[in-house]
Amino acid sequence: MSRQFEGKRHLSGGFPQEIPLIQEAIGRLLGRPEFAPPLEGVAAPVVELATPELLHLSLCQTSHEPLPLRVSVGDEVVAGQPLAGDDAAGVLLPSPVAGTVVSVSELAHLRGGRKGDAVDLRPAGGAQAPAFAPLDPRGAEPAELAARLREAGVLSSDRSPRPLQAELEGPAETLVVLAADRDPGVSVALQLLAERGQDVCPAAALLARICGARRIVVALLEQQVAAFQAAEGVELLPLPARYPKTLPAMVARRLGGGAGLRIVPLESALAALDAVRLGQVQARKLVTLIGPDQRPVANSRVMLGTPLAALLAHAGIEVSERDKVIAGGPMRGFAQWSLDGVVDAGLDALTVIRAGTYPDWTAEPCVNSGRCIDICPVDLQVQLIGRYAEFELFDQTAELGIDQCFECGLCAAVCTARRPLLQYIRLAKAGLEASA
Repeated sequence: MSRQFEGKRHLSGGFPQEIPLIQEAIGRLLGRPEFAPPLEGVAAPVVELATPELLHLSLCQTSHEPLPLRVSVGDEVVAGQPLAGDDAAGVLLPSPVAGTVVSVSELAHLRGGRKGDAVDLRPAGGAQAPAFAPLDPRGAEPAELAARLREAGVLSSDRSPRPLQAELEGPAETLVVLAADRDPGVSVALQLLAERGQDVCPAAALLARICGARRIVVALLEQQVAAFQAAEGVELLPLPARYPKTLPAMVARRLGGGAGLRIVPLESALAALDAVRLGQVQARKLVTLIGPDQRPVANSRVMLGTPLAALLAHAGIEVSERDKVIAGGPMRGFAQWSLDGVVDAGLDALTVIRAGTYPDWTAEPCVNSGRCIDICPVDLQVQLIGRYAEFELFDQTAELGIDQCFECGLCAAVCTARRPLLQYIRLAKAGLEASA
């Protein structure tokens, strides 16, 4: 049963609140390292970027393999028309706007791949009409609602995007809308809560209808609970404003985990609501730009397919050859080898780090300090996983439970030898996936 918390429904029946306190006390007694960066408490100013003259829409954002094209160069398209798609995988790439297909080109991949294909689209001028007829979130059948998410191209927004309707498949018991940012410096969820707080519960109810969940939870920062107007039947899960407490895997642990749990980021949930109620394609994205001084510069609202270089240019940030540009936040982001990449549904932040302000990773051997083991939220033998991954012994990393790692990056942050442990983990996972 839930209990009242300042007039709101407050979650008390999930992961016991006293357990983290006990674990923290034991950790201090054992000398476990403390590294819990604070999350943003104030949203960065919002900046609206104009639609660029050319959008580059990645065919590989949900996979390293490009989606099959459904248009040709020179075609005139309307908003919502599929540019590419794979019916077997349930993935469509609808055009976010009306325009003309100019070309198909290569594009830098945001998340470790070298290059992938993209459709280059020149947007037409003028106001854009809704792509689809609106649906009644309460009256339409769940299958019809799920089909709308698919045709509107609604994707999850946690690192590598995936079709949202695929995330909701299968019987579910609990639907969680994660209304908290997942990386230090990022304030996308904070801004969306300020703009559209009244839409959070309707979006959660819509997603619960699609997946059949009877329990609805909104997870948000502790300091936001008192001001949030929760609908009847919606539980609130307060989260500490410390990294990595707001990562989906940590939220799942608080709620007991299990196959019946679905966690959807706030921006994806709102995009789903707009696709159903307004007939809109997921077309725009909020991206927190974190400047060279490691302070948030702005929350830029941009069209999907906008080049990363355009965000930096609009903010007046010049990048030199040795600077780092990270697609994502400082803990989980991917360093970019090129600024030719573009904004997609999984990009919440763009981080710039000046040369000489960060310690270099090394190829030195592990010194067995044990700090990575101490700080790992799931108690993995990270030092061994890193060694096996370094020498491409990926099967051994599987035996050590690498699948339980949710890539928070804490191990790399505290590594005494400055080994790129997060990158080794991602390498091993990619190797295991390729050999499956």
